[in-house]
Amino acid sequence: MPRLIVSFPPIIGTSALDLVVGQEDNAFPAIGIEVLKNGVIDTRGGNDTIKGSATGGDEDFSSSEGAGTGTGIANSGIIDAGKGDVRFVA
Repeated sequence: MPRLIVSFPPIIGTSALDLVVGQEDNAFPAIGIEVLKNGVIDTRGGNDTIKGSATGGDEDFSSSEGAGTGTGIANSGIIDAGKGDVRFVA
């Protein structure tokens, strides 16, 4: 699954349960959800989950030690959970 990049237009949720998921594997750098400077995730109301996961490798993928670390959620923009409960998983 590729990285979820949020810039423009924004991701707007509903008044019900929303699920926003981003996952990136075998990349350098690996980032699950990347909210750019002008990016917005607005889940509005409801009990929502925002989940980002990433597993990276070294820069040239030559390491025999397996996968490297990654960043679940990188936020340079706005994440607005609105009313209701939100669960961040990174």
